[in-house]
Amino acid sequence: MVPRISPGWPTATAGLGCAASSSPPAPCREHTTGDRRLCLSRLPADAARLARVVRSHWAIENGLHWVLDVAMHQDRTRIRKDQAPDHLAVLHHIALDVLKQERTETLGIKNKRLVAGGDEAYVLRVLTASDI
Repeated sequence: MVPRISPGWPTATAGLGCAASSSPPAPCREHTTGDRRLCLSRLPADAARLARVVRSHWAIENGLHWVLDVAMHQDRTRIRKDQAPDHLAVLHHIALDVLKQERTETLGIKNKRLVAGGDEAYVLRVLTASDI
């Protein structure tokens, strides 16, 4: 069990193996932003292992959440009541899976979604290409 951070900070940090800090590279920018990511972990202080863990986390972020945000505008949704956000997230995941399985068009997910919004024949191709 991970200890809760509370006013008793020394006891909360007793189970920590290490604290790590990383600065993401900015290959597309002319300047760095000064962003810094801090990680607390119960893992032993092994730099190579921590780097793999952090990279695998960001691979998920870049591979799924970023696509959902760009293609489905998930971060901009105004739906917040009751279970509606969870239900919409499930529909976004299903739509993403179906659009990824359709291979007749060489478009990105966002453009496939836009084409499907206006072309009934393409929607049928998308739906028949899926295993869902």
